[in-house]
Amino acid sequence: MGRGYVIEHCVSTLNLLRKEDNYRVYLTEVLRGISKSVGCEIRLGYDEFMKNSRRGQENAEERTPGEIISTIRAKAELINNGSTELTS
Repeated sequence: MGRGYVIEHCVSTLNLLRKEDNYRVYLTEVLRGISKSVGCEIRLGYDEFMKNSRRGQENAEERTPGEIISTIRAKAELINNGSTELTS
């Protein structure tokens, strides 16, 4: 197995992922159209939803290690105290 094989495999996998994502967008847009025709409007599409969720992940990465540790400690203390209510 050489570099060419690895590159070909990566490109093939990327193309497959893009094809699956395009199918999901198409399918959800069709379902949005059907729901709109029966009187129910869905304002957020799959592609917009995914962009928003990726933005959320980017914002989560901006926390410092100290902030992450303190958040985990606070949640662990709530669990140890028997509280079922966790805050972010």
